[in-house]
Amino acid sequence: TDYQEALQVAPTAEGSSGITIGLEGPNPEKNEDFINTLVAEYSLLGLEKKNKQVQNTIDFIDEQLYLITNSLDSVEGELEGFRSNNKIIDLSSEGQEVFKRLYELESQRSQELAKRKYYQYIQETIEESVDFSKVVAPSAIGVDDELLVQLINNLSELAAQRNALSIGVTTNNPKIRELDARIRVAREALSENLRNIMDGSAIMIKDLDNRIAQIDNEIADFPKTERDLLSIQRRFVLNETLYTYLLEKRAEAGIAMASAQSDVEIIDPALTEEIPIKPKGSLNYAIGLLLGLILPAVYVLFKDFFDV
Repeated sequence: TDYQEALQVAPTAEGSSGITIGLEGPNPEKNEDFINTLVAEYSLLGLEKKNKQVQNTIDFIDEQLYLITNSLDSVEGELEGFRSNNKIIDLSSEGQEVFKRLYELESQRSQELAKRKYYQYIQETIEESVDFSKVVAPSAIGVDDELLVQLINNLSELAAQRNALSIGVTTNNPKIRELDARIRVAREALSENLRNIMDGSAIMIKDLDNRIAQIDNEIADFPKTERDLLSIQRRFVLNETLYTYLLEKRAEAGIAMASAQSDVEIIDPALTEEIPIKPKGSLNYAIGLLLGLILPAVYVLFKDFFDV
């Protein structure tokens, strides 16, 4: 508490992002250690916040990978068993052409479903009033809607500001109330944007389903063995493609965490000035000299005046 009250923080220049930290006290070495440690911890805190968001992204991807891995292992075994039991290796040329068209459509559908799951995750986060500073970034699932990304980043930044400001203050603090109001507005804007996006996503998925159904009608004329093989193979390839895609996103997140650096840059470490701030030696000497002259003169005048 004593250090907190004595700490002096000021911008290095008007409009500058840099700050100067000062501390007055009787022990210069201790003050230097305190400031250096304070800045180091602040820098570490910023890095931890960055890594926390990346870790949340990795955890989210890992959950999806776990589900897909189980499905992929299952369908892979089913595919191998079917080929072995039916003495068939691959589709006919006509089947391969149909499979190619079907794969393209189902790949789009699979990616849209993955994005939709992310939209639902964001919507649930809003409704449950979860700390939005820890939300998974849109880039984790390949979501590149500019407005959505902007709204999510804005809400994440406001939540982070509130968390930092809430330390040691009550919810009645004017700045906290102001941030709470801005967070409510940001949540409503994001929720409205998500509803519009999810409506558009539902329309896209429905269109893809209709186009896939048309190809399924073509497949209905294939021999039963080839129909069954195509059904199993399409499930395997789709799971494998999505699995590879998520692995790439996880690798990107891992690289981001490994290369993350704090936004805090230390220009100069804490250093005690050679001339002490207190006490002022020259001032004390001047005061001593004046008192040394004035007090005896006053004494002499007082003594002569009262003729003591």
